[in-house]
Parts: sequence; structure tokens; C-alpha cells
Amino acid sequence: MDYNEINKLLEKYWNAETSPAEEKKLRALLSKPNLPPKYKETAEMFRFFNSEKKGNTLGKGFDEKLINKLSEDKSTVKVIPVWKRYSVAASVAILFTIGAALYFQHQGFDLEGQPKMSMTNAYAEDTFDNPQEAFEHTKKTLLMLSARLEKGSSQISKIEKLNDAQSKIKEQ
Repeated sequence: MDYNEINKLLEKYWNAETSPAEEKKLRALLSKPNLPPKYKETAEMFRFFNSEKKGNTLGKGFDEKLINKLSEDKSTVKVIPVWKRYSVAASVAILFTIGAALYFQHQGFDLEGQPKMSMTNAYAEDTFDNPQEAFEHTKKTLLMLSARLEKGSSQISKIEKLNDAQSKIKEQ
């Protein structure tokens, strides 16, 4: 058997340079028994291609059956569950309420429709007479905020551990 010819044809095949006649010749050469081990995988691949080519036919009348199925009149009514309707209505109501509250706040009215003090007047006068008291109050407020943020951060680390465990499970 001429293995040089098989090598040349395989090289051309892997570079997508073979003609249909050369591919046919390559298939014939690789279908012979007693091939060396280095050609076994390639021969198996060509046998698989041949079996797939022979076995996958749609049969007579396939197109006609498909067209008949597609042309059948299937008038179905899509029913939307009640809970979905209510959830959409509730979402719209919430958005409307938030929008109205923001509008009235921007216009200078509170939610009861009474004019409220403008932002410039509310912040113009000091709350503390002593700067040391103001500093202590600010420090206390910032410490409280920091503690709450720290509490939230610890919860986030628990969620990250859960996500890591989920990803390990999905990888398996």
C-alpha cells in the first residue's frame, strides 16, 4: 500500500485543497483493511461520514407533510393568568404613586397639598449652637451609618459563599 499517497491526500484534505475525486480516492484508500494505527482515527472519521450520509434521508413526502402541518389553522387563545394581570396593575400603581410624590416634592408641596418650606430656608439656620456638639452628632451619625453598612457587607459575603458553592455544583 502506498502510504505516501495517503499522506499527500490527507495533507491536502486538512488544508481544504482536495477535489471531490481526490476525496473519493482518499476514502477508498482509508477503507482498506490492515491500515497502520496512525490512520485508524481518520479512517473511522470517514466511515462515520459515509454512514451519516447514507442514513439521514428525510424520505418521500416530507416536504408535503411539513407544509400541511404548517398550513393547518391553529387558532388558539393565549390566556394570561389573573395573578400576572394583578402584578402588572400593582406595578403601574406603584410607579404612578412614586411619580406623583416626586412631582409634588419638586413643586414644593407635601403629600397633603400644603406648601412646604423651601430647601434654602430649611438649611439656612444652624441646628447646633456649639460646633463641638455638631461635630459629636455628626461623628455619632457616621458611626451608626458605618455599622449598618458593615452589617450589610457581612451579609454580602454570605451570598458570595453561596454563589461559589452553586458554581462548583454546576461545574460538576
